[in-house]
Amino acid sequence: MRALLILLCFARVACHAHDAHGHSTAPPEARLLKSPVPATAEHAAAAQPVYEQYCAGCHGADGKARTPAAGRLPVRPTDLTGYLMESMRDGEIFWVIGNGAGQSMPPFAGQLDETERWELVHYVRGLRLVQRAAERAKLGPYEWNLPPGFPLPNVPAENPMTKEKVELGRYLFYDKRLSLNQTQSCATCHRQEKAFTDGRARGLGSTGQLHPRGPMSLVNVAYSPVLTWGNPLMRTLEAQALVPLFGENPIELGMTGKEDLLLQRLKSDARYQKLFAAAFRPKPTDSPFVPSRKPSPASSERSFPATHRMTDTRTATIATPFPNRQSAAKRCSSASAWSVFTATAAST
Repeated sequence: MRALLILLCFARVACHAHDAHGHSTAPPEARLLKSPVPATAEHAAAAQPVYEQYCAGCHGADGKARTPAAGRLPVRPTDLTGYLMESMRDGEIFWVIGNGAGQSMPPFAGQLDETERWELVHYVRGLRLVQRAAERAKLGPYEWNLPPGFPLPNVPAENPMTKEKVELGRYLFYDKRLSLNQTQSCATCHRQEKAFTDGRARGLGSTGQLHPRGPMSLVNVAYSPVLTWGNPLMRTLEAQALVPLFGENPIELGMTGKEDLLLQRLKSDARYQKLFAAAFRPKPTDSPFVPSRKPSPASSERSFPATHRMTDTRTATIATPFPNRQSAAKRCSSASAWSVFTATAAST
C-alpha cells in the first residue's frame, strides 16, 4: 500500500499543500473548518503511525522532505516544518489531507476517517513547532512577535538579539552626536514616516555633500541579502553600520579618525553607561565601553519589519521610538549598537 502511495506522488509533480507564496490549494471555505479533536499528546501519538504510513515516504519522518523518494520527484514535496505552514489554517491542512492537491497529491479520505485526519493535522503542526523551537533556540531569547507565515530572520551567532541591544540601538539611531558636526543621526536619512528613507533621490551627508544615491529603506532589513546600492558583498548589518559612521566617499556622518571623540561623547552620557552595560553585560572589571566584541545600531535596525505593530510608545530626549513599525527593524538597532561598540572599543 505504501509503495502505491509513493508511486501516486511520482505520477505528476510533488505533493504540495500550498504554492511558493504560501497560498493553500484548499478552497476558501476550508479555512473555516475547526478541529473537533483536541491537540493532545494522546492524539499526537495516535497520529504518528498514520503519518509514517501515508506521509513519511515523501515528506520524511521529520517532515523536511529530504527522503530519497522526494529527491527523485520533479519538484520537492512541501517541507512540513517550514514557516509557510504557519500561513495555513487547520481546516486547509485537513482539506488537503482528505481531498489531495489535484494531480499533485492523492486524496486520503478513503484511507483515513475524520478523526485520523484531524489527528494528522495536529501531528503536522507539531513538526513545525519542533523546527520553530530549534530556530528560536539558535536566535536567542529575543521575542520577535512575527505574524504567521513570516520566517525568523538570520542573526549572527556572535551578536544575538536581545531587548537590551534593541533599546540601546534605538537611542543610537536617533542620536546626532554620532555625526562629527552633530547635525545628523541615522534617523535623518532613514525617517520612519518615509518607510525609513528620506524620500530623496540622492542623499545629503552631514557636511552637505550630495550623494550619488538615495538612502535605502530599512523596512524588513533583517531579511535583506544585500545592504547597500554599490557593494554586493556587504551582507551583515554589523559591518554596514560602520559605513555611514566612518565612510569617506561619500561622507555621511563623518567620524573617520574621530573614534576617540565618539567614545568620549558616549561615555559622558550617564544613560549610555547604563544602556551599554545592560546590552553587553561586561565583567565587573571592564568598562561598559570596552566589550570583547564591538557593536552598533544594527539590532534595532533588524527590528524594523512591516509586519506587526510596535507597542512601545515611550519617548526620550534623544531616542524616538518606532511605534506602528514592525520588528525586523529591531535587528538593525542591535547590529548598529554592535558596530558602534566595535568602533569605540577599538579606540581604547
